[in-house]
Amino acid sequence: MITQKILQESHDYDPETGLFTVRKSGRVCTWRNHDGYAVIYVKGQPYRGGRMAWLYTNGTLPKHTIDHVNRVRHDDRISNLRDVTMKEQMANRKQRTRWELRCDNTSKTIGVSYEKLAGKWSAYIKKDGVQRRLGSYHNKANAIKARRKAELALDINGAFN
Repeated sequence: MITQKILQESHDYDPETGLFTVRKSGRVCTWRNHDGYAVIYVKGQPYRGGRMAWLYTNGTLPKHTIDHVNRVRHDDRISNLRDVTMKEQMANRKQRTRWELRCDNTSKTIGVSYEKLAGKWSAYIKKDGVQRRLGSYHNKANAIKARRKAELALDINGAFN
């Protein structure tokens, strides 16, 4: 279990830059993982930089999850970090307009996605907070047709749903 004492004996932390350095050599040891988060190694184990900055500064690990106020995942300045519940963190995410697609949308069409395990396209629609599955299709065009048909039947103009 990592403690503030163990961390402070092996690393220095600069709250103005959010970077960690190895105490013995003075070299910066913060790097970014594939998701864009800062990571440091302590005693051979990788840890998220934000959690370590919190521990280094506050003496305890965060109770919940670390949220980056400015949404920059590798910006681990202590002034940019807060310990929040998942619900609070979700409130900080970028809000999409009704017409914007999620970045992980595989079909580039609202309400149509590819089910990798089934090898089929799935269509769905949401109205009044209730999501309705419209079926699975062998090709994307048929899934899009089903989605458009449901939009017309429910009087939805392709809105974000």
